[in-house]
Amino acid sequence: RPEEIADLALFLGSDESSAITGQAVVIDGGLLNEINLTGVPPLS
Repeated sequence: RPEEIADLALFLGSDESSAITGQAVVIDGGLLNEINLTGVPPLS
C-alpha cells in the first residue's frame, strides 16, 4: 500500500529514526508474518 511507503519515508526522515543504521526495511503488507522460516510450528 502506498501509505505504508509514505509512513516509512516520514519515519526515516524524523528524529525518531536517528538510531537506525544499516537496515533493510521490508514493506510487504505483512507477508513475512505469514511465512514460517524457523520450521517450528506456530503456537496457535
